[in-house]
Amino acid sequence: MSHWRLVISASDQDECNEIAGEGMFTVELSASGEEPATHYWCGIGQEYKDWITPLFSSISSLQLFSHNDYTRQQTLDDIGMKRINTGNPPL
Repeated sequence: MSHWRLVISASDQDECNEIAGEGMFTVELSASGEEPATHYWCGIGQEYKDWITPLFSSISSLQLFSHNDYTRQQTLDDIGMKRINTGNPPL
């Protein structure tokens, strides 16, 4: 089964969490790795991606990365971000 990382801009976090459920997008990212967060990401399985991605059609900042094609670090490098370590669970 495929897994995916979804990345959104911080300005879309509230709307995305309303669509997908509170707490889905909580892993904070920024270019420097320091607060404030400018982006968020979450990981989901293929079956959830197939169901939820169409609901995000109005979210222009949404980026999808396959776990099969991108390591966590490659994802971060590709979007020029670092993880903010403020109590986030390990990636």
